[in-house]
Amino acid sequence: MKLALCARGSARSLTWITWLALAASGCASGRDTHPPTPPADAGMRDSGTAPPVDAGGADDAGERPDAGTFDAGRVVNDAGAPPDAGPMCPPGFTDCGGTCRDLRSDPASCGMCGHACGASEVCSASACTLVCAMGLTNCDGSCVDTTYSPAHCGMCGHACGMSEVCSASACTLVCGMGLTNCGGSCVDTSSDASNCGTCGRTCAGGAMCVSSRCTVVCGAGLTECGGLCVNLMTDALNCGMCGRICSMGASCGGGTCTMPTTGFTGMTGTTWEVAPRSGLTRGFQSWVPRGSTYLYGGSGSTFVRLDIATGTWTTLSSPPAGLAGWGSPALSAGYVWEIVASGVLRYDIAANSWTNVSPSPFGAAEDSMTVTDRDGNLWAYTNDRRFVRWSPATSSISYFPAMITGGTYETRVGYDTGTHALYFGGFADSALNKFDIATGAVTSLAPIPEGGLNDIFCADHSGHLYAAGAFSGTTMWQYTIATNTWARIPDWPEDHGNNGSCAVLEDGWLYVEPGSFATVWRLRLL
Repeated sequence: MKLALCARGSARSLTWITWLALAASGCASGRDTHPPTPPADAGMRDSGTAPPVDAGGADDAGERPDAGTFDAGRVVNDAGAPPDAGPMCPPGFTDCGGTCRDLRSDPASCGMCGHACGASEVCSASACTLVCAMGLTNCDGSCVDTTYSPAHCGMCGHACGMSEVCSASACTLVCGMGLTNCGGSCVDTSSDASNCGTCGRTCAGGAMCVSSRCTVVCGAGLTECGGLCVNLMTDALNCGMCGRICSMGASCGGGTCTMPTTGFTGMTGTTWEVAPRSGLTRGFQSWVPRGSTYLYGGSGSTFVRLDIATGTWTTLSSPPAGLAGWGSPALSAGYVWEIVASGVLRYDIAANSWTNVSPSPFGAAEDSMTVTDRDGNLWAYTNDRRFVRWSPATSSISYFPAMITGGTYETRVGYDTGTHALYFGGFADSALNKFDIATGAVTSLAPIPEGGLNDIFCADHSGHLYAAGAFSGTTMWQYTIATNTWARIPDWPEDHGNNGSCAVLEDGWLYVEPGSFATVWRLRLL
C-alpha cells in the first residue's frame, strides 16, 4: 500500500531526505524518479516553482512532478487511506514480522512473537514443553524416571522422605545396618517378637525372640522345644532331647523311651484262629504297637493295610520305589517307613502318599526287614554287613559295622526293648546274632534247632522272637532272650512254606502268612 503522500505531495515542502523515502517506495509522480536538486538554503521556504527537470532520460517527457499542495508546512494526505498494517492473518494467528504464526503451538513464536523453544522442546498451550525419551516423564521441565526418582516417585511431585529411596515407583524405607524394613518400620529381626527371624513372624504366648528364634522363658526343669516348655525327662514327643519321639505304646522315663514292662510272658494260646485274608500281596509290618488301628504290609509296588477291628483290607498308594521283596514296613513318629537300597521311604498316613526322604543309595539290602527301636529310630541291615539307622527326629542317617560269619541274604531283623538290641540272621542260615545298640557289640546266639531261619521272623519287643522252622512244614518256634533258648509253640495249621512273614500285635496276637495274605492265621500271645 502506498503512502498518501504519493497522491498530492507538495514538492515545496519535501526535504531531500523525505524525497529519498518517497522514491524508495515508488511514490514519485510520473516516470522520473531522479531526486531534485538540493536547495541552496534548506532553511528557506520554496517559492513554489519547481526546478527544471533533467531531460537526459529517453522516457522523460520533461514534465515536472506534481508537488502537491503545500499547507502550512505539512503534506496533506488526500487519499484518506490508513497506514500499511502488514498481512491479514486468519483467526488464531498473529502477524510476526510479516508472517502469520500460531502462538499456541509455533516453536519459533511460542506464546509471543520471537519466543523460540529449545531444541528438545515443543510448544503446547502457548508454553515450551520438554520432550522426554521413552520411559521418562516431564516433571517441572525435567525428564525423570518416576520408577526411581526420589523427588517424583511413582508420579510427578511425589517426593520420598529423608530416610527413604524410590524403588519400583514406591518410597521405601532405608534401614541402618542390622535392621530390616518390615511394613515401613526398621526392626531387628533377631530380637523383635513381632518379626522374629523374618518380617511378620510373631512369637506367640509371650515368647521372646532370641537370635531370630521365638524362645519361651521356661521354668526350672523345663526346656523350650518348638515354642513350648517341656520336660525332656518325661515328654514322649521330646524324650531326652527336642524332637525325639517315642514309638507308639512307649513312654518317656528319665529321658529314655521305654516300652511297658507288662509285656508278654512267653505263654501263648493253644489254637490258631483264621484271620482276615486278602490275596493282594505279602510282607507284614513285624511290630504293631498297642492300640493301633491298622496292620500294614506290602511287597514291590503293592502296599495295603488291614483294619484290625473290622477285618477290612484296603489297597493304598504305591511307593515311588519298590518295597523290599521280603522286607517289612515299620511305624514311627506317625508315619510308616521302609529302608531299601534306593533310599528311605516314608508313607504319610493322612495324605496316602509316599516320599523318598533320603534318595541317595546307601547299600541297604533290598530284602532286609525294617524295624523300629524304643527311640523311634529305623533300622535295616546292609549288603556290606552294616546296620543302617535312620532318625526321623533329625532326618539323619548313620552306619554301624555288624560283621557276622553266616549268610546275610534276606536278613531277618527283630528288636527287643529290654535289651535295646537287634537280633538278626540271614535267610536259610541257622545262626542268630545280637547287635547291642549301645555298645555296637555283635554276639552269636543259639541257632534255630530246625534248619535255617525262615522268612517268617518277628519279635514281641518284650524278650521273645518267633520263627517258622526250616523251608516247609508246620512247626513254629519261640526264642527266649533271657535264657538264649528255643522252644516250639503250637504248629501252624497249614504248610507255612519259606516266603511268608509274621507280625506281633502288642494287643496280644501273633499273625502269620505263608507268602500271600490269601492265607492268614493268628495265635493269642499272653
